[in-house]
This record gives sequence, structure tokens and C-alpha cells, in this order.
Amino acid sequence: MKKYYKNNKRIFFILLIYEILVLFACNKKLDIEESIIETLVSETRPIKEEEIVKRNVEENGIISEVNSDGDIITTIKLANDKKKLIEYDAYDLGEDYNVYKMIEVNLADKNSIALNFKNQIEFDSDDLIIKDSGVYKLSGELNGGQVKILGDFKGKVEIVLDNASIKTNKNFAIYSPNDTPVLIRLANGSDNYIGTNDKANTLLQYAIYANNTLSFTGSGSLFIDEGFLNAIGSADVLTFISGNYSLFGSASAISSSSCVIIRNGIYNLLTGDFAIVSLNDVSGYVYIENGEFDIISKGCGIVATNEIILADGKIEIESEKTAVKSKSIDVLSGEFYIKTMEDAIIAVDEKKNISEAQEDTYIRFTGGSANINSWFDGLHSYGDLYLEGGNIYISGPTRHRNYIIKYNGKIVLNGSDVIALGASTDIQDLGDGINQNYIIIYYKERFARQKGSAYQVRDVADNILMSFTPEKDYRVAIITSNKFKIGDTYSLISKDQENIITLLDKITIIK
Repeated sequence: MKKYYKNNKRIFFILLIYEILVLFACNKKLDIEESIIETLVSETRPIKEEEIVKRNVEENGIISEVNSDGDIITTIKLANDKKKLIEYDAYDLGEDYNVYKMIEVNLADKNSIALNFKNQIEFDSDDLIIKDSGVYKLSGELNGGQVKILGDFKGKVEIVLDNASIKTNKNFAIYSPNDTPVLIRLANGSDNYIGTNDKANTLLQYAIYANNTLSFTGSGSLFIDEGFLNAIGSADVLTFISGNYSLFGSASAISSSSCVIIRNGIYNLLTGDFAIVSLNDVSGYVYIENGEFDIISKGCGIVATNEIILADGKIEIESEKTAVKSKSIDVLSGEFYIKTMEDAIIAVDEKKNISEAQEDTYIRFTGGSANINSWFDGLHSYGDLYLEGGNIYISGPTRHRNYIIKYNGKIVLNGSDVIALGASTDIQDLGDGINQNYIIIYYKERFARQKGSAYQVRDVADNILMSFTPEKDYRVAIITSNKFKIGDTYSLISKDQENIITLLDKITIIK
């Protein structure tokens, strides 16, 4: 009896300890799960009113703030007191994605999709078919087929590319033909590739195309090889938050039937017709907030029907046709280098008479630094020209009847430093109703200045106010600076010649 009691007592203590351990483990597990759930909720929950972070810091006409949902609303001030609103979705801005709703797929293994996901995603021959909203993480190689998003559902489809490779025979590598919003996330540190199996055949339509909004984010890289007419396109808003992109397209690299918005990232674009284009007659615009761009185009560089806004960044364009073209063009900040066989920056409304001053058509500089090398016109606005800030250097046209600077409407000159050099002596001056003094100097043909030597503007104390090394020979120069004062003396130094000039009026012309 004692032994029985003793054994029961031992069992009781063992059971008690076991229950305590189980209870502790359950509580611990519960704590962990609640912690994870809380973390997930904290990533997506609306920010309380008192937590709203406002960045009402105005710089170059841009005001950004975070709303109660975590979205960033950016307001850009344009010419004539107009404003542009750009909105970034809070979820797209983040690096994290919802792992609990994520389905992982190895593109090289058709059995990688779990049976309980068959209603959401499946392989159909060589194609991967996505049938429902959610997060789909793709890795491995898909050979010959495409990723196709079918169904017309309200929820967003998020595709996470994590070292994924797609070599397709179809017209589209990633394709969403219905009204489904699509987000493509480049996983951190991943290298992703899209190409064709036979580059010698007729070019395929798009590497990536969506019939609704299409967004890109993440810190990985995406390489789209030649073989497509267009690299990336959408029928609605096309947004790039971040990422590293190398895009080849015989027609276009980045195109939208609505608008293109680029917040940041690195872009190497090689294309035949357009590097970045939006040709919607009603709302077509391109907005670049920041980023690094290396563009080589056999056609045009950046083109939009209505607006191009270059807020910041480093943009290099080499094109055989017009480098930047739209109805209105605002340059707020950044570094820009343009080399083109035709016009460099042109503002025109194709629907209006080009022989008259076009209303609401303009080129506007408020900051930044632009180095322009053009065979045709340097800056050409069929409407107005606003030079309100920044540094503008032009190696201008070599052909007659082309202009370093040309405008049909009014000119506002108040804040920009400009050295514009051209071989063509067909020039348009900067008008007389301006708030800044300028110089026009003609060089004799036998003393024509040569490219490759710095053109400097120095004040009477020998301080360099401006310096620019032209890439073409030139015979005429238009020079202006907000530092120029009437009555002061300045030196214009070009190669082996120095011209000492005293400003006697707003306009000083030397022949």
C-alpha cells in the first residue's frame, strides 16, 4: 500500500510537472503566435491620427506627407500655379510581404504547388496560371511558358521574384489580361531574368504586361533580355518604387497607356523607339522623383503626351531622336546629361498649331544641372520658357535654322545660370522683359571656338562663376547668370581667347 501510494505520488508529480511544462509551452507558443500576429497586424493596420508623420518639407516645389493609412501623398508645384498629386501605396513602399498568405512555387518543378493551393494556382502545360489574389513567390526556371494571371477579382496579385528565370515562346512572359492590380516585388538580393528562347524569330509583344495598374518594388534586380518589342507595359498606372532594372525593348523599355511614376531605383534602358513613354491623350504623363538612369535609344528618350516632371535623380540619355518631349516639361532638381542627334528638350502640343504660341505648353527649369549636346535645337518650347533656377549648359546645333534656345511664347528668366553655345548663328535672344542680365557674343568664323576646351565666365576678382566644356565647335554664345550685375566687368575665356566685357544694360551683344 505504501509502495502503491509512493508510486502514485511519483506519477502525480510527474503529471503535474508535465502539465506545467505543457501549459508553459502552450503559453509560450501562444505568446509567439500572438507576437507574430501582432507584428503582421502592425504592418498593415491604419496609423492612428496622433501617429501621422508629416513631412511638410518644401524643396523644389515638392511637399510630401504620410496619411492615416501610411500612404505617401506628394504634391508638386508646377508653372502657372498648377499642382500635381502623386500617391504611393503604403504596402508597395515596404520591403516585407505577407508570408502567411504566400504560396511558394519552384518554376522548374510542376509538383512544387501543394494540393491545397490548386484553386489558387496551377500549372497548365508549360504555363503557370494564377487564379486568385494573394502573394506568390516564384523561384527557379520556367522554360517555354508564361506566368498568366486569370480571373477578374478585386484583390491584388503580388508576385515575388526570388532568383526566377523565365524563357518564353509566348507573346508575354508575365501577363495579366484582366482588370487585376498587379505588384511585382524583387526579393532582396535576388537576380531575376526574363528572355525568349529564340531571339531570331519575330519579336514577342511584352516581357511583362498588365491590363490594370502595375507596380514594381523591392531591392533585387530584373534583367529583361532582347527578343521583345516592349519590356514592361501597362494599360493603367505603371509605378516603380525601387529596384535595379536592365531592360531591352526594340520598341519601348517602359510604357503605359496612362502614366509612368518612378520613385527611385537604377535603370539601364536600351531601346529602339522609346525608353520611357506615356501617350494617353487625356492623362499621359511621366513623373520621375529620383533614381539613376542610363538610357540609350535609337529613337526617343522620355516622351509623354501631356507632362514630364523630373523632380530629381541622375539621368543620362543618348538618343538618335528627341531626348525629352512633352506638352509641358518641369525640371526641379537632379543631374541630367543629354546627347542627341535631333532636338534635346522640346515642349509641344501635337494637336495645336506649331506656328503660334501654344497655351499651357512650356519648358521650366527651377533647379538641377543639365548638360545638353544636340545636333538640332537645344531647348525648344512651342509655348513658354521658364528659366527660374539650375545650371544649363548647351552644346547646340551645327545646322542652320536650328536654335540653341527657342520659344514661341513668353520667356521668364530669373535664377538660371546658362552657357549656350552653337555653331549655327540662327539664334533667338532671351527677350528684354526679363529679370536677369545676359550676354550674346559672336565669334568670327576664322576664330571659331573648338570643342574640348573649357568655356569659363569669371568676375573682376578672377572667380569662376561658370565653367563648361562644350562637345561641339561653336560660333555664338548666349550667357546669363543671376550673378550678373549692370556696371560690373566679366571675362569670357574660351580656348586661347579672352573677352573682357562690361555690362551696360540687360542685354549685351558682342559682334
